[in-house]
Amino acid sequence: MAVGIFTDLKSVKTVARLTNEVPDEDINEFIDGINQEILREHGYPTARIYSYVDSDRGSYFLNEVREPAYKIDRVWVGGSLLNEGSWTDSAGSGFVSIPSSLSTGADGSIIQIDYIPKIYHQLATFMVAKDLIESQYLVSSEGGMFPRTSWLNGKIKNILNSLPSVMYRSSNFSSWDPVLGVFVDQTGLGEEIN
Repeated sequence: MAVGIFTDLKSVKTVARLTNEVPDEDINEFIDGINQEILREHGYPTARIYSYVDSDRGSYFLNEVREPAYKIDRVWVGGSLLNEGSWTDSAGSGFVSIPSSLSTGADGSIIQIDYIPKIYHQLATFMVAKDLIESQYLVSSEGGMFPRTSWLNGKIKNILNSLPSVMYRSSNFSSWDPVLGVFVDQTGLGEEIN
């Protein structure tokens, strides 16, 4: 199971406006580099929630506003890491589903979900696209920039300014627990799904 993968080939090619100018293997090297950079700067997991397993609930939301994520990395129930086939990834809808047999057997246990928020996906995609463009095009000798890199620099700066620098000291993350993550009360969330 690959964890800490913040972007993908298709997203990078779309943002960089590339088709086949750069081999996929080369783009993947840029992606690997940026993934490592983000992991060094922001740690892993970039986001983690926890809640309590309820035998009457099959879906667990990543946040109370049901905001989607880029990717679900890992799911833990009762301290045990679940294999990918034992839960359903609905990151685009902001939740994870576990089978009723697991919910019943783990009733009252803690469920933890490690995931990558969309903002980190956007950051990684913009950073890789910028690096790719800069590696492929000569910057003018007068110090000018390739127009797309200027746009990407602005996007990257805005995202970096919006990320909390130290999550556990921010009042926005007062419920952050460095081991468990952020508690998300599941009461009333997704009643139409469960």
